[in-house]
Amino acid sequence: MPGTTPRPSLGHCEGRLRLALNQRGSQDFQYAPKCPIYLLAIGPVISYNLARMRYDIILSAEAQDDFQALKANIRATIRDAMEHFLRYQPTKISKSRIKRLHGFVRPQFRLRVADMRVFYDVTETTVEVLAIVTKRDAEAWLERIGERDEADTAFGTEE
Repeated sequence: MPGTTPRPSLGHCEGRLRLALNQRGSQDFQYAPKCPIYLLAIGPVISYNLARMRYDIILSAEAQDDFQALKANIRATIRDAMEHFLRYQPTKISKSRIKRLHGFVRPQFRLRVADMRVFYDVTETTVEVLAIVTKRDAEAWLERIGERDEADTAFGTEE
């Protein structure tokens, strides 16, 4: 159409971003370098933060030791999984990946990464990784370190 500005292409982010419309209702916008994070409108300052709240991931001393003891390829897989699953939605329960541990006050959650289990707690702004153990050692670690919730009747069951 004459007199309208063509919409810039967003490339690989096209499906993941929504348009931020400025007050004039035009579709002029500026593309930020980290495309999944921000889309800023030109004109009156309007920003639409498409990312959820970013959590800080903190490894406990035991988790650091566990992490360093792993082979490099497993470390890379676990680092990527923690970044992907724990950075923005650490409490989002899934069928097999993230489980809320019922019957325990600490740890609150478990992340499954291949044959490894990452046990962690979540506060308002941080994810504290307590341990990174193999599937075989997970039950023993929970019995040894896990703090049970006396009020919960389903001790140690995962939902």
